Amino acid sequence: MTGPSHQSAARKLKAILATYGEVEDLIRIGAYAKGSSPPVDRAVELLPAVNAFLRQEVGEKTSFEETRAGMERIAAAWPF
Repeated sequence: MTGPSHQSAARKLKAILATYGEVEDLIRIGAYAKGSSPPVDRAVELLPAVNAFLRQEVGEKTSFEETRAGMERIAAAWPF
């Protein structure tokens, strides 16, 4: 079972991915101007941490508590 803070953190990680996804094509072709959208700028900054959080090597083990704490750390950096 998950609690409110866990659910909030999950929503924030989804929001980071969604925000980045909305402008990913513009970013890839160099058409996004940094500073034109604070949420997009923050999503770009946080994306490496989110991607690292979502990837796990074969044989790598992480406890539920460590996983939740990692997710909450990233979510705390998303003020939107």
